[in-house]
Amino acid sequence: MLKYLEERRLMGLLLGAGLVVAAGASSSVARAAGDHAAKAAHAARMVAGPPGARAAVLDLSAAHALVREFGVDSAFAVGDAALARVLADDALGAGVDRVDATALRALLARYADELTGVVALPARSAALPEARVNARDGVAFVRPGTGASEVPEGVGLVVLDLRDLPASDALDPILARSVGPLLASDVERPSRLVRHHDGPVDEVFSEFNAYSTTWSYRTDPAIAGTGARDVPLVLLLGTRVSPQAASFAAALRAAGRAWIAGAGVPLEIAESTWQGVGAEGLMVRTSELATLAPEVRSESSGQVVENDIQIEDIEITPDSTWRVSLSGPAEDDLNLYLARDVNEDGVFDGADEIVLSSEYAGSEESLELIGALLPSGPYLLIVYGNVVRAVAAPFTLERQRARATRLPDVIAADLTERLEHVGDAVALRERLQGATPPALTGVAARSRPALASPFGFYHPVAQSRGVLRADLLIAHGVLRLFYPYLPEVGNQLDARLLETLQAVDDYSGSDRIAASQILRRFGEALRDGHHFVNAPVPGVTLPAFLEYVGGRPMVRRSLVDGIHPGDTIVALDSRPIDEVYSEELARTSAATDGHRFDLAERFVLSMSEPRSLTLQDTFGVQRTVSIDPQPQASRDAVIAPVESDRPSGTLADLGAPELYYLNLNAASTPTLDAAVQALDEANAGSLGMILDMRGYFAFNHQDLAARLIQEPFNSPAFEHRVYVGPGEPTTVVDQYTIEPIESSAFGGPMVLLTGPHAVSASENFMQMLVGADRLVAVVGRQSAGTNGNVTGLTLPGGFIFSYSGLEVHNPDGSRFFGVGIVPDHEVPIRAEDLRDGIDRALLEAVCVLREGEAAPVRVRAP
Repeated sequence: MLKYLEERRLMGLLLGAGLVVAAGASSSVARAAGDHAAKAAHAARMVAGPPGARAAVLDLSAAHALVREFGVDSAFAVGDAALARVLADDALGAGVDRVDATALRALLARYADELTGVVALPARSAALPEARVNARDGVAFVRPGTGASEVPEGVGLVVLDLRDLPASDALDPILARSVGPLLASDVERPSRLVRHHDGPVDEVFSEFNAYSTTWSYRTDPAIAGTGARDVPLVLLLGTRVSPQAASFAAALRAAGRAWIAGAGVPLEIAESTWQGVGAEGLMVRTSELATLAPEVRSESSGQVVENDIQIEDIEITPDSTWRVSLSGPAEDDLNLYLARDVNEDGVFDGADEIVLSSEYAGSEESLELIGALLPSGPYLLIVYGNVVRAVAAPFTLERQRARATRLPDVIAADLTERLEHVGDAVALRERLQGATPPALTGVAARSRPALASPFGFYHPVAQSRGVLRADLLIAHGVLRLFYPYLPEVGNQLDARLLETLQAVDDYSGSDRIAASQILRRFGEALRDGHHFVNAPVPGVTLPAFLEYVGGRPMVRRSLVDGIHPGDTIVALDSRPIDEVYSEELARTSAATDGHRFDLAERFVLSMSEPRSLTLQDTFGVQRTVSIDPQPQASRDAVIAPVESDRPSGTLADLGAPELYYLNLNAASTPTLDAAVQALDEANAGSLGMILDMRGYFAFNHQDLAARLIQEPFNSPAFEHRVYVGPGEPTTVVDQYTIEPIESSAFGGPMVLLTGPHAVSASENFMQMLVGADRLVAVVGRQSAGTNGNVTGLTLPGGFIFSYSGLEVHNPDGSRFFGVGIVPDHEVPIRAEDLRDGIDRALLEAVCVLREGEAAPVRVRAP
């Protein structure tokens, strides 16, 4: 189930001046301390890939994202801190968006020197060669490349020349095609241990969020054998080798299907990914190659009740890999956890023991337990009943164990013969007929991936131009990978990165508020109502709740003498209010205009000293009021009722005793029990109900929806990106059917009230009602158009950057982002109504419900 954060708590968390401090333990940022000679020798064998395809700074963002999110040695904060250190040098960092070739080379070299598993190289533009075949005396020399490369019938030995082939993704299918006719059966490739991102893991708000990051084994498609017989193969490698050629050679040699000649195969190259940066680039180790041998498979069954756990034992050893899958009823939400049984008593002793989690919507979840990355010993598999509809939920755990064997650091050459042309290979033809390459041997001492959870680590608080440059590049790279609405805002995001990097050149390097404003300006391009940056704002403010009419703030509620409902703010400290908001809106991200004003208000009204407001009353008379800062608690109190503090109950005072009003704002209905009690009251005689969802939810709204919709209905559709190693992601869509709850159910006609202060969880609830066609009509104003799990990103300098990690569609698949819940009957705010305490939207809802008016057809944006 999605984890939703109540917005005011989230804002308080992000805006609190004391939130971000250095984590308890220092970051222990890794440097490649050591063996520069070995690293240089390793780099000398690499064939670099092509130059970058975009502006160098955009390529740099992508290169760092590759290191951060997929690097074997430098995930998350390690790479981030290294980037900040490199960009702190203004000789390299200033103008990083327009750096010249010499400075770029120095920057990448310094960056790679900071990290293990990262090598900086000049890019190579070499095109793929044209395929060539040279055959005589029963031997064929094949140079893979573009075009056909047919080997004559009857050849008894093929030498495949892999020397100095370019590092191009187009090389993979060419190499596979070149050997397909020489193989009588498919050749399975070794598995790759790679970073597995099921959505963008949260680094700030919840350790067990809806998303996860771990390592898992990925098996790439086999090399297809299309021939009638196996032809003996020799793979000729030179001093330099590309990742594609090294990977291909490792696969054939590990399968015992080819001999290696010339030079050995360095596995770190086969395990690396190239990213061009301008005329330079980075080679990043992003995987570990191993063979997996399946050993045992078993199933077990059980059942779990809501908010309870069931535990099973599992033993983890260094060479074991377990894939554990949990399945249960579709209507339930069960979660799967791995806990380390440190004291070996078979008892789960608390959340501190949890090592891995799989926590998604629904009950089909899985964990991959890599024994080499976990301490050996007894563990516990925990099934948690997060949401169980019936008395208990049956579940099945399926376990599949495999034995993992790493490939050696270097696959040594098998043959010592000098093979430059066909004549050199003729003598091998007879010797290799019917022979089989020996089993692979050699040490596997290269570094292993480590389980890394970025949650809970905060970089030390700091301000500098280098930190801010790094923050922008890091955020851009992560968003490019994970932000679900990138197809809509991608070009704007790239342009905004260039704009804000130029702003950093003029930044003092010491003003934290100015730094946060630059980060917010970058984030504004997301048009995301879940985007915030922690900013050091005073803990005091103006205790007033505002609405917006024509872009101007209007007072709905105030705790300040001299500021009255219906007043319009026309100036702040003698500055026209339009000018003030224009400045703030330029760095306020939101999906709809109404929500954008709502968010900008938090900054406009923050105060550290007395200020003056120029107000205009409903008769057009202006006055200036001096105000003193008030504690945040006062503002919270005035905001809490949102649009209405009316208690739930019948509407007899409005002349409609047969109608029931349910105020779902958290301040009025703080618990599900309170909502159920209200439904029981409505069932006692009310003919219809008005649901007021103009504020924030405080409880599990799905259970309430199931009492209001008395037939199976669909949730919204939640879409996120999954990466199993670097490359193109797959898209996962979660949508589930919810069964009705009969107890305290209300089946009468309903009208829904909403507005721009309804966001996230509130909108999720309304999407289900609208999607099930349960409402007579929607009345009020457009909601925030912002749903999707809030995801936090930690940045150098102690900054936090949040965004939506999910793309959310309505239950019928139509667009929700930026559209929200659109009223059938729009009721604009009027100053006179605020002055006189008239809830015009509620009165309209009464009329609509009494008339039984059918909802008109809703036309949604495509």
